[in-house]
Amino acid sequence: MRFLSHLDFTRLFRRAFRRAEIDIQYTEGFNPQQKISVANPLPLGYESTMEFMLIETDTAFTEEKRKKLNAALPEGVEVTACTEPEPFFDLHKTYVSSAYEWREITPEDAARLYDALKEWLQEEHIIVTKVREKKGRRRVQTKDIKPLIEKVELQDGRLFTRLCSHDAATLRPGELLLHLREHGYAGEEHPVFRRVKQFSRD
Repeated sequence: MRFLSHLDFTRLFRRAFRRAEIDIQYTEGFNPQQKISVANPLPLGYESTMEFMLIETDTAFTEEKRKKLNAALPEGVEVTACTEPEPFFDLHKTYVSSAYEWREITPEDAARLYDALKEWLQEEHIIVTKVREKKGRRRVQTKDIKPLIEKVELQDGRLFTRLCSHDAATLRPGELLLHLREHGYAGEEHPVFRRVKQFSRD
């Protein structure tokens, strides 16, 4: 399901909730919507084995409801567990970093990327520049992304990175690879990125 956008992913669940007859609560107003939110939405083209969704229902979300919901979801999408959050739980402020596996590359490619990233992280700062144009005005923004790179690991020929992913600062592995190439990395790997874990502040 990696070619689903975040909007399509949310729509998929909205339809599944209706088919499974889950008693989702709705917002008020002229255009009521199901009360659904997703932590750290993924860009198009990314895979994931760990996503978090917060929903509000009129009654407890039981194991039987989870099974009914999974029966209404397409192959490749599955709700693996459900729990009731603490009062005043804020989904978007809870999960602040994500671990990604860089897939569909050889162990040699993974090792080469790992060495390049580790060497890059020896620098005191990793400054990247973005140029944006809005209403005819050109804006140049610079940012130090080194604090957003929490960990780089090589495990049995597989490359993993743990990156910040919250409202204040987010870095995706695709962006990290792009910046690495802008700073001179000459490799031509085209990995597929899979989120394998999300980490809370605790």
